[in-house]
Amino acid sequence: MESLYEKISQFMPRKWKYQPLVNHERKDIEKESASRYNSCLISICLAAVLSMGIIISWGVSLTRVPTSCTHLVRRMEWRELNKTQKQDYISAVVCLTEKESHFEPGSSRYDDFAYMHVFEGTVTHYAASFLPWHRYFIHIYEKALIEECGFHGSLPYWDWALDAHDLAASPIFDPIDGFGGNGTSRSSLPAIFGGHCVTEGPFANATRHWQSKSNGHGFDILKNPHCLSRGFQGGEKKTELENRVTIDAINSVLSLQSYEEFVDALEVQAHNSIPQFVRGDFYGLTAPNDPVFYLHHAQVDRLWWLWQQQDTESRTKTYQGPRQNTRVHANESLSGSSLDDVVSLGNLSEPVRVHEITGSVIVDYDYVLTDRRLNPYV
Repeated sequence: MESLYEKISQFMPRKWKYQPLVNHERKDIEKESASRYNSCLISICLAAVLSMGIIISWGVSLTRVPTSCTHLVRRMEWRELNKTQKQDYISAVVCLTEKESHFEPGSSRYDDFAYMHVFEGTVTHYAASFLPWHRYFIHIYEKALIEECGFHGSLPYWDWALDAHDLAASPIFDPIDGFGGNGTSRSSLPAIFGGHCVTEGPFANATRHWQSKSNGHGFDILKNPHCLSRGFQGGEKKTELENRVTIDAINSVLSLQSYEEFVDALEVQAHNSIPQFVRGDFYGLTAPNDPVFYLHHAQVDRLWWLWQQQDTESRTKTYQGPRQNTRVHANESLSGSSLDDVVSLGNLSEPVRVHEITGSVIVDYDYVLTDRRLNPYV
């Protein structure tokens, strides 16, 4: 039998939207933020009124009335946030690191996401599900910040093309208004993956509890308390990686016509360049140990969205490629995926189907283009 909440939801807007800001619209942003609570209150009151009508007309008992609402949410590039917005986001992330794990005593709620990125996410890399799985993953993370830590904003993204001339100088790594910079050797905690402990910024000397390790045919997840580690790549290798995230490089990926070509190029080129540059925690499958991971993947998701917007009718329904990680499952069929495949985040959230994510049915947001261009890189 349909629940009261499901009946009310038919009348309630659920659409999540976020917008890459190409132009500076701070007044609009501040005005929107100030109006969010008013919109929520109106929606909640409307839900209450509707529920009373439903109770009377359908003779059902009140089991649950929504106490929160969804609203227009803009995901913005990090440097477009003002100082307060940056600190609010960072505070919410810190809050999640201070909450108890839902899975493992002695670790944090934040650690849960790194754990599940290995436990459920291994098969999604180098596979068709790479983009929908991560779209759902960062959405659930964003939802945790909002529902568990009282965050009133949205997940920002990091447009690496703006920093392709020098990734190390990105404001993302600012020690005050960012996530801290490169690791140093000044710490008593062990580091991992060629990095050193981050000793400045809001995550200085932070402890992470999980580490991934190859077992020859996949990856194990190990309990290994260590410091949040980074080890920025330098020299010619750094330049090579930066060349993969330039405007021209991104345009080359966005110009690809098939989903299979697009997802492969985006993952192997631009996506992989960032963990190969940052290294440390970011370099392994426990990459979510580094909070920059989420801004990185919001940008990956944004590029997928931009690609979809070039032909929404076709590209929100287009999905081809191998079902599992071809670097782990060498004999995996290169054409075994389906829009009906299940996307699982383990205990983080309910499983969904790929087609519910490609068109943002479950995730419930889209980007709204500020300047109406389908490709802001041209």
